[in-house]
Amino acid sequence: MRLPIIKSTWEYEIKKAEAYGFELRVFQNNMLVYRQGGFGSESIAEIEARDYCLLNEFDIDRDFGG
Repeated sequence: MRLPIIKSTWEYEIKKAEAYGFELRVFQNNMLVYRQGGFGSESIAEIEARDYCLLNEFDIDRDFGG
């Protein structure tokens, strides 16, 4: 029998912000859990979505070498 490793369903949405740049929305099990705006590009917002999921699901924080 196969069992899921991740029981939560993570999804994200990136939209063009009204004021500046892009806005990121992260959903867990169809509920909005994180919202952040002011990203200069879609790719930066996507990186933030991945980092948020890894930190909150697996407690993995990206090391920036600092």
